[in-house]
Amino acid sequence: MRIAYLNLVFIVILCGCASTVRIAKEGLVSKPLDINQISRLLGKEAQYPELRIFRYQRDSTGSKLFIGFSYRLNNEGFFGTAIVTSEGITNVPGFPFVWYNDEGIPTIRLEGLKVQYNDEGGRIEHDDDAQYVLGGTNVIPCRAISGLMLVSSGDTVIVKFTGDPAWVVSKLGNPRQPLLQLPADLDFPQYAGSTGGKLIIFGERKDLSGDTILSCLIYDESPLGYQLSEEIPLPWARSVYDVSAKTGDVLIVGTGQSTFAGYYCFNIWTKDRTWLGFCPSDYVLFLQEGLIRTLDRASK
Repeated sequence: MRIAYLNLVFIVILCGCASTVRIAKEGLVSKPLDINQISRLLGKEAQYPELRIFRYQRDSTGSKLFIGFSYRLNNEGFFGTAIVTSEGITNVPGFPFVWYNDEGIPTIRLEGLKVQYNDEGGRIEHDDDAQYVLGGTNVIPCRAISGLMLVSSGDTVIVKFTGDPAWVVSKLGNPRQPLLQLPADLDFPQYAGSTGGKLIIFGERKDLSGDTILSCLIYDESPLGYQLSEEIPLPWARSVYDVSAKTGDVLIVGTGQSTFAGYYCFNIWTKDRTWLGFCPSDYVLFLQEGLIRTLDRASK
């Protein structure tokens, strides 16, 4: 096992803290995102009361970061998205569930979900009229879908329809016409991306002994459809922070407990694995340095 790859520079920070990973070829740097710090930052920028972050998404190049948040006004809940670039932070109306493309357009969104709070502060969601809108034209009732995610750098989605045994891969414009059925034992996918005619999916599934482990499934796309070319079992891994699909570098949380879990960079092409220290934060993404400077300036 090699200690480092040619396109990576690892900066080891002493005293047990996590290392920083730089992917020079793509201009990407690993950036821990502390949810409390980001919440305070957005609360200061947008002045929304009781702001709560519920998801992060970056674009395929790491030059845009989409931060989904909710907030309460009186007894109603609302949603917003903070779009972070090297130019600054812009707050726009958001959705309770949304995936953006590289241009910042919501290609998947959930509409019609109503959130209310009772006198004790309890949160109540009403989804009778909620529906997913895919690609701007396809409308599917919320209750007809039990799982949904956009494939990074592609025009495909991974969807699990309520009552169906397995996730399927479909075109964004025709979600009900599967291109590929994923293994029935695949749990909720943690990541899906495409690069160079390959579809990369991380998710938990059972190994030969019946234990549930994290695996990486790699499919080749051809005129005949998707063909599984490789499955990489990762019994030492618990979850995925982020993936650079072009270079194959993955930020992974090990199977340890809490903050003592190991934190690794693994390359799916070379199979190199490097320990980076302990898990650094709530979340870590590969981002461009200009975007990181925007976050650092706003946090001061």
